[in-house]
Amino acid sequence: MSRSAALKRLLADVRADLRDYGQLETALERQFAAACARDAQGLAEAGAVVLELVERLDERRRARRALCATVLGQDAGASVDAVLALLPPAPRMALAEPWQALRERVSRCKALNERNGGLLAAQQESIERVLHGEKDVYVPC
Repeated sequence: MSRSAALKRLLADVRADLRDYGQLETALERQFAAACARDAQGLAEAGAVVLELVERLDERRRARRALCATVLGQDAGASVDAVLALLPPAPRMALAEPWQALRERVSRCKALNERNGGLLAAQQESIERVLHGEKDVYVPC
């Protein structure tokens, strides 16, 4: 693949990731709402969507590293930031803006995922206490 084609593909993939991270954010919000409502079906459906999106995003992440390596003419250690540093101003801005938006969206989804995981872990702990009693019950010696 030529350097020019790799840059075009890189930009298209970043834009596709922006779209998919938007869908992931929505799915994570649905997952949280289902967990709060203790809606097992809604939780399973949202979880399936999250898994599908994460697989697709991870595939593009791996491809992005290869595209960056192609643009930079190296085998490893390639990043979008390194590509941005190499580009002239106009193409740099065309890639920098969606790249920054993607980084922000990734951070938001990470925070939502951590929130959801914390809620689900707390719910699981509550269920365990109800079913099996307290883990650390005080017993006088």
